[in-house]
Amino acid sequence: MVAWLGAVVTTQKTKIVLSALALFLAIFAYYYAITFYLYKAGYIHLNLIFFAEKTLLALQGNPPRLENVGFVYPPFSFLFTLIFRDPVVTCAFVSSALTILLIFRMKEGLQYGPLFFMSATMLVVSPVFLFVASQKYDFFLQIVFLAFGMNYYLRYRHEGSTLHLFAAGFLYGMTFFIDFRSLYLLPAVAVVSLLGQHKNRSHKVGVTIVLITPMIFFFSAWIYLNWVFTQDPLNFIHSPYSFFQTVPQQTEVAVASFSLIKTVAYASQYLLIQLPILLPYLVSFFFLRTDKGFDTPLIYAVNLFPVLLTLATIYAGQFFPATFYGALFLVFLFVNFEFMKPSKIMTACMIVSLFASFFMPLYSLENNERNFLRALYGFHYEKNIVEFQNVAAVLQHTKGEILLDDANLFPVVYFTGDARRFLLPYNYGFYSALSNPARFGVQYAVV
Repeated sequence: MVAWLGAVVTTQKTKIVLSALALFLAIFAYYYAITFYLYKAGYIHLNLIFFAEKTLLALQGNPPRLENVGFVYPPFSFLFTLIFRDPVVTCAFVSSALTILLIFRMKEGLQYGPLFFMSATMLVVSPVFLFVASQKYDFFLQIVFLAFGMNYYLRYRHEGSTLHLFAAGFLYGMTFFIDFRSLYLLPAVAVVSLLGQHKNRSHKVGVTIVLITPMIFFFSAWIYLNWVFTQDPLNFIHSPYSFFQTVPQQTEVAVASFSLIKTVAYASQYLLIQLPILLPYLVSFFFLRTDKGFDTPLIYAVNLFPVLLTLATIYAGQFFPATFYGALFLVFLFVNFEFMKPSKIMTACMIVSLFASFFMPLYSLENNERNFLRALYGFHYEKNIVEFQNVAAVLQHTKGEILLDDANLFPVVYFTGDARRFLLPYNYGFYSALSNPARFGVQYAVV
């Protein structure tokens, strides 16, 4: 009898694994087909090409240097490009894995029901998530890690498992290596932990230390590595290529930056504009669990983290009012369904959000987002990589070294395919060659 039950359990686990694998392969093919189709049609988000070019330099540069994929930029997003080399495959693989993770998490929180099916449809079909999954896997990775990190903290507070607390701290800490700006949430994470209900003061301090130590450790380690390799411990902040040195691309964001009142006003305006897509997230606050055993104020606080991150990036002048940014709010909703009471109202709001996501990105201020959807719908769109491919095609039929600044022309390096021919700003002889190209054997200069 025991052997029979063991066989049944093993069979059920095998079915779950095989089902997950089949679903992963189906979603991978789906994402790959979309990205590859648009790529061949002349459009791909240049961030994907950026990751691929830095990886190419790290492996085949002259000299090859791993520094090309790190120090100034968060390294974790490059890791998958180092493994797969192809930006289309990389994006499809990472996004498929994240999508499967979210679907299984929603199933665990909701079981099967109308809200689960609508949420899964939103995740897989909505153009907002299609853009993130097929063009911005680094952003997708960040918001999933952040959402799961905070979810594990809620589960620790609800169930008491220290493994959940460890997972919460580690996942939140890892977001630093995806986007350095996750550091902005450190004070909020510490405050939420300190204000929560604890057994005593020492327990409160201990939990907070476990939760924030990975982020502090990773931040400190990155300072040390920058100091060793670049002689500037804060190189990833000081560098002109750093996220922290970005200039606001919107006048309204520039005006709101470093002003708390204006930041709150601008964030409120953004949330209002994006209301149709964010409706399920906003309505969910009325359906948070208040049952005995649930720390309802803590659940409220954790679910406000997307708003806090939005406020922080606006205040720092690093925000752009793209429609796809709404995926951050919805992912938090998907991951934390277990702390909410499913209702027909939330299901209706999800339907509204799904419908709105099919046309709102067409009017987005983010050019990549508009282009993506226009290309997907068969409308006229900007082919953003064709010129780079044409230049690369010419260079492939030449010989000799090429002088090029890859700050903006990195697609040319990637599409040419031979990184050893390029003399780039990271090369010691670049600026000398810039003043006297012939002396350094430069045959071509691309400007």
